[in-house]
Amino acid sequence: MSIGGTWKTRLLDCCDDPKAFAVALFCLPCQLAYHQAGMHNEEPDVLLFAKTCLCPLCCGVLIRGEIREKYGYTGTFLSDVLEIFFCPMCAVSQQSRELKLNGMPNAVMCMTEEEDLDTTDTEPLLP
Repeated sequence: MSIGGTWKTRLLDCCDDPKAFAVALFCLPCQLAYHQAGMHNEEPDVLLFAKTCLCPLCCGVLIRGEIREKYGYTGTFLSDVLEIFFCPMCAVSQQSRELKLNGMPNAVMCMTEEEDLDTTDTEPLLP
């Protein structure tokens, strides 16, 4: 574990990435499966989806702790439990934002590296 730091995004900044929040809201176990697989540079499989569907809170706490340990964020097992238990959508949305910021967009469901690139034209349209 590296020297501790704070999470780059706050727990209640859910609206900063509406897509990540929507996925956490409507398919929390799926998002957790993507987080777990992405942390190990793998694709999620049926067994992983089954685990996260059967016990999303347990899996959420373990995955949150793994992210915290990997990036050296401050916190404890107890803080992981409280955040996942009392505000699971916000916690999982925060995890998604952190993984994207740390260069792991494929660890977030419905997000690819191409979507992170801004390919829009910045010229204003003339009326």
